[in-house]
Amino acid sequence: MNCPGSAAGVQARRCGGDTYAKGSPLTWNARLGATGYEASAWAENVAAGQQDATTVVAAWLDSPGHCANIMFADYTEFGAGIDRNTSGKRYWTLVLAAPLD
Repeated sequence: MNCPGSAAGVQARRCGGDTYAKGSPLTWNARLGATGYEASAWAENVAAGQQDATTVVAAWLDSPGHCANIMFADYTEFGAGIDRNTSGKRYWTLVLAAPLD
């Protein structure tokens, strides 16, 4: 799965007042979108209204808390989803995690 957010952590960046070293690319894990995933660490970024994945990732990277989630070195896997309401507004979710084992 090619997701703009999955490679965001492979370069060093500032998130608000914090500096993060570059990390490794995240691996897609479809189980993050369903029950049964056992995590040792996890976070979730949500957003609404952005028209494409590149724009929503840019918004998350511009938000210190969302950016810190993306840059947290313990996360090794991700899952993502998008849905629309009846008027077409898009809702985005990014789940970042590290498996328990």
